[in-house]
Order: sequence, then C-alpha cells, then structure tokens
Amino acid sequence: MQQQSDLKESLVDLLLEEYKQICLFEDLKERGIHIEETIVQICPIVFDLIGFPKEKTYKYDISKINIIRQDLETLEPAEELYFERGYLFEQYYDVIESIKKHQHIEVVDSGLKMIEYVNLPLARKELSEFVDWLYVAFNNFENMYD
Repeated sequence: MQQQSDLKESLVDLLLEEYKQICLFEDLKERGIHIEETIVQICPIVFDLIGFPKEKTYKYDISKINIIRQDLETLEPAEELYFERGYLFEQYYDVIESIKKHQHIEVVDSGLKMIEYVNLPLARKELSEFVDWLYVAFNNFENMYD
C-alpha cells in the first residue's frame, strides 16, 4: 500500500509540474510574449503509468458490455468500440480550469493593486483528488466485464 501511495505522490508531482508550465505560458501570453507552446505533455504519461491503454489500442468486446454506440458516418450500431482517453483529458482540464489563478488586493503607495497568484497547495490538493479519480476510473475499466 505504501508503494501505491508513493506512486500517487509522484504522479501528483508530475501533474503539478505540467500545471506550472501551463500557468507560465499563460502569464507570458498575458504579458504579450507569444511563443510557440512547448509544454511537455505529462498527463498522458500519468495515464500510462496508472495502466490505461493508449488511445484506440484496446478493443472492447461489445458482446459483453451493455453499450450501444453508433457509427457517426452510417448511424448504424458500431461493430467495433475502442478505448478512448477523451473523458480522462476532459476531467483533467476541468480540474486545471478550477485552480487557474487566484487574486488578492495589495495596498501600494499609489493605491490598491490586484495581484494574481498560483495557489500551489490548492493545485496539489485538486490534482491529488484527480489522481484518486483516475485510480477509480481505471478500476472501473478493469472490472468492466465482471
């Protein structure tokens, strides 16, 4: 159990680094510095480490699951259904949006100044909860046919 806890903390640390990169690029953009985003995409690596299959590499046995999907081109029931990570990314980006930046007011010589800052303890907490959610989602994925 300690090993999983250590892994969880490492995964949170990785996601926190990606979050800091996102904040840095947004800050530069707000200051008028437009550079090609070179954010290292860490989130997919976290998905890999937890055990999720890569995008469209795992084919579901649709005879064993109670899901009916339509082929978007023919509108017929899909004959094949592959695992997609889209819902994992959506949840991740929802978490990132919820912790973007906070503001507080500071008194300066010329009056009041609005200061934006990144709340890293809050980010760590939210990302830790996201990693917990990923473990539950992976457990649900593994137990889909039970």
